Amino acid sequence: MLKPIVEIYPVMPAKDEAEREALRPIGRDGKIFQEVMQGWTEIIVEADRLGLWGAAAIEHHFWSEGYQMGTTPGLMNAYWAGLTKQLHLGARRNANTAGLRTLGRDTGFDSIGDWPQADLLGQYLDQLASEEALPKTIVYNVNPADNYVFATMIGNFQDGATAGKMQFGSGWWFLDQKEAMEWQINALSNVGLLSRFVGMTTDSRSFMSYPRHEYFRRVLCNLLGRDMESGYIPNDPALVGSLVEAVSYGNAKGYFGF
Repeated sequence: MLKPIVEIYPVMPAKDEAEREALRPIGRDGKIFQEVMQGWTEIIVEADRLGLWGAAAIEHHFWSEGYQMGTTPGLMNAYWAGLTKQLHLGARRNANTAGLRTLGRDTGFDSIGDWPQADLLGQYLDQLASEEALPKTIVYNVNPADNYVFATMIGNFQDGATAGKMQFGSGWWFLDQKEAMEWQINALSNVGLLSRFVGMTTDSRSFMSYPRHEYFRRVLCNLLGRDMESGYIPNDPALVGSLVEAVSYGNAKGYFGF
């Protein structure tokens, strides 16, 4: 599977090379340096929202401003990693060692894992919340046995200020199909608030995956339509239609700030 990343070549802004030459060492200009770092941060956060696999910069010796620009790329990477919070949990990677040696990584030898998730996930989110450092977070699960663990765990850390701050993400990887999407929607609806759900987010890092947004919308509409016909929810197309619109578009638009 194609896994695109965004690779950044950081350059301190100047109107032309003459100004750049006059300003050198331009990396010592705190205002310009912070502008670059803020711009880079915005790019990385947006890449995470779009589901790109990663972000990187060229080795810092080759940056146009050299060590003036950044002597601790590891520290900056750690900072940016703390701003990206789409967590994909539960996969058992590279189960077939012989196959891995023959064909390499990401060639079909991954499966669903079966590890306890509640304690470590809870401790991680609690640590961030205790430090007032917990951002908007989407948690994706690949083991359907843990659906209710994830759906209830996010409820522990809703802050009452940001609507739907903590999200239980839609079916991911092996669960990215009709039956498992319905499991996820039902689990969230049973113990959470479906009306705040941001719906399908493209986390598979492939532009060919975008049609699954339409697939997800059809699954959602079919599920809610059956519930209306069965009398489980009001048979009110306007009311239910507004829910579909929010989950399919409006919530994500507000959550991600598009």
